[in-house]
Amino acid sequence: MAELDQPDPEVGGDNGATVEGGDAPKKRKFPFALLLIPALLLPAGGAAWLVYSRYEQVAEAASAVARIFGTSTPRSTPDAEEPIEYGVFHELEAITVNPAGSTGKRFLMVELGLEASDGKVFEQLETKEIVVRDTVLGVLSSYSVDQLSDIALRAQMRTDLLQAINSILDEEEQIQRLYFTQYVVQ
Repeated sequence: MAELDQPDPEVGGDNGATVEGGDAPKKRKFPFALLLIPALLLPAGGAAWLVYSRYEQVAEAASAVARIFGTSTPRSTPDAEEPIEYGVFHELEAITVNPAGSTGKRFLMVELGLEASDGKVFEQLETKEIVVRDTVLGVLSSYSVDQLSDIALRAQMRTDLLQAINSILDEEEQIQRLYFTQYVVQ
């Protein structure tokens, strides 16, 4: 009876669980990670083909999104606008204004950049700077704090300031553009 319980050396020991001279053969598992490669590359390749085949539509959509978020990048097109020719600049610094209805509790600190095609305008501007500053103070103090804080009204403010300053200067020599180089509402 003892003979039945012992492993048979010819079969390879422990009821065929091991082979002569080594371990049991291990089963090879299928590398499922290899399935991820086509699963990731196929959609990426399809998206690249779609963008390539529909480039004009994708570019139009991208420029629309850029216009909405204000991050448009200039695109070279045959009918692009001419580059802007800049003139000579002068800056009116340290202008502080109390807005309308603020009872002196709020203020606007602003500096203006003025652009003209010729430097002769600024010679005239320097002789009339006190009048120009007073005019700028009058125009800006007519706006309320809410209006001064509204970014959409800045273009209107520029137009009003430009017209007021040019009304002081000679008609031959005028300011072409006005820029806000500092604008702080407190």
